[in-house]
Parts: sequence; structure tokens; C-alpha cells
Amino acid sequence: TLLALWPLYAGTRRLAGPVAAAAACLLFAGHNGLLLQAVACRGYALAGLWACLLFWRWTYVWDTDSTRRWLGFGLLTGLGVWTHYLAVLAPGVLGVTMLWREGWRQPWRALALALVAFGLAAWPIWWTRPLTGSNPIGWAEPPDLRMVIGNLWLLLGVETPLEKQVTLALLVPVLAWLLPRAGAARLWTTAAWRTPGVGLALGIVLVFIAMLVESLLWQPLMVPRFFTPVMPLVCCVLGIGLAQLPTALRTGILLAVLTATAWGQWQQYRLPVPARYVWRP
Repeated sequence: TLLALWPLYAGTRRLAGPVAAAAACLLFAGHNGLLLQAVACRGYALAGLWACLLFWRWTYVWDTDSTRRWLGFGLLTGLGVWTHYLAVLAPGVLGVTMLWREGWRQPWRALALALVAFGLAAWPIWWTRPLTGSNPIGWAEPPDLRMVIGNLWLLLGVETPLEKQVTLALLVPVLAWLLPRAGAARLWTTAAWRTPGVGLALGIVLVFIAMLVESLLWQPLMVPRFFTPVMPLVCCVLGIGLAQLPTALRTGILLAVLTATAWGQWQQYRLPVPARYVWRP
């Protein structure tokens, strides 16, 4: 998990500058969903690392038509499926970002070759699929409103009641600063929203909706850790947003968030260790 900070910083810096990159890494370090997987020492932590590596490489290839670079990106994407099947959520978010930024003006030939490379790298994992009729995640329940809200909070890295209160309270100074400046910054124009940061946010929202629809109609997938490959991208989006704020306001928000997270983690470590741990995929 610590290794993931380097590609996350490098990718966010290339996309939005050093201030956004530093903020994204601080949010990553205090993200409860990622911290839970780090201490569990399971494949989800590796999926988070892979998502950061994929994001970093994507920032080098997304606006080019270099066949060599896109082939490498496709291979890296295919290898990511070996960390977890739902690692495909991360490239899904990146694909939405490309469409949002450039529309249909994409390097389609290079993308097609990258898709072939992805298939070649990911195809062997097909042979490790569960046997027909088995359901290794049959324990997952269809989502209700409480479960959906809980997944949204943890996707943002928020878990404890104190963190939720702090997060909601921080919206007040952010909106107080943003709303009077919205007109002067021309935030209501189409061009102001055609940015990679907004595209990433849109991709995350669409991926979450797709998982919700899948959970309601077919196999329930509303499990917080299944969103681990998307969580670093959430940190990137939040970091880009914080970089738009004044230094004092941004610093205060980061201090409040990290302090609330540290307190919540300390309270959890004070709890007695369970005598039995039930492993689930």
C-alpha cells in the first residue's frame, strides 16, 4: 500500500500539478477503505497498488496514438485482473474520462490493439473461474439504501460517525468560498467542465451505478472492498478539487480529515481482537 503512493503522486502531478498530487497522497494515507485492506494483507491491497500504477501509465498514453505505449498499457491492464476480477473497474473509469475529455476523437486503432493485449494477458484467468453452479460470493446480500449509503461513504474513505460529521461540516466553508466565485470563474460553461478531473469523477459515478444495477438485477456486488481498485482514483479526484481552494482552507480541511481518521483508527485498535476471523473472497 505504501508503494502505491509513488505512482499516485506521479500520475496526479502529471495530470493536475504537485499541489493536487500532494493532497491526493494525504487523502490516500487516511482513506479507511485502503487502510482496512492494507492491514488485512489480502489481494485487495495489491489491486490498489496496481490501480495506481495503471493510472500513472495512463497519464502518459491517454492523449497519444503511440501503438507501443498502448500495447504496454493493455498488457498492464490485463495483468491487473490477476489481482482481482473487479480490477477492471479502474480502466473503466479511465475510459469514461477519455470519452468525456475528447469525445469520439480517440486513437481507436491503438485502443483496439490495447484491447487485444488486455485479452491475451487476462485470458488465462478464465481457467481459474469458479465451477459452474458454484457461487463463491453467495454470502453477498442484495443492497438496500443503508448499504448503498455505506458503500458511498467508504468509497470516499469515510467510515466512523466522527468522520462523517467532520466531512459534512467541511462542506460549509467549501461552498461558502466556491459559490461567490462560480460566476467569475465561468464554472457554468461547458469548457470549464471538460477536464480530466471531472471525467474521472463522472467515471467513478458511472461505475458505482453499474455495480448497483448489477447488484439489484443479478449478482450482488455492493461490498466495500470490491471498490478498492477505484479508491485511489477517488483520492485523485478529491486532491484535484482541493488544489482549487486557497492554501489555508485546503490545509485546514486536510488536517481535519486526517485527524478524524487517526482518531477513528485509534478507537478501532482499542477494541478487543476477535477470537475468530471469517475469511470471505
